Amino acid sequence: MKKTTIVIAIILWATQTCYAQKPNLSGLSPEAKQRYDKYMLQNKRSNKTGFILLGGGLALSGIGLVVGITGTVETLVGGQKENKALTGLVMFYTGVAAMVGSIPCFIVAGSKKRKAELLLKGETARFNFSPNGQLGYAAVGIKVRL
Repeated sequence: MKKTTIVIAIILWATQTCYAQKPNLSGLSPEAKQRYDKYMLQNKRSNKTGFILLGGGLALSGIGLVVGITGTVETLVGGQKENKALTGLVMFYTGVAAMVGSIPCFIVAGSKKRKAELLLKGETARFNFSPNGQLGYAAVGIKVRL
């Protein structure tokens, strides 16, 4: 029993010390540090918004499901004409919409985190990437038949 307790304590201690690692920002310019902080703040806010929408939507869907089921059972058994089933259905679909709405928040948070990581490496995100390495551009051509 003592060995198990000691092993668990060592594992918990090791994970606590490894979790608190921070990135090295000493090689960055002040502007780059400000951009890094901005990206990380946006990442944190987007993640928080996503989790709030996901948790709230899950709770609302669960409550709507319970209200809808009990309303349907009461209507079938008691013959009462209350709209609990409709209310539960609306709550359920509103919760599902909130959960679906959390997906873009998580996507935005991931992109902000990637931008911050690229900034630490001194790289930038490339747009208009093509497999042959050439950048794409908009062009217009005119064909004249002779």
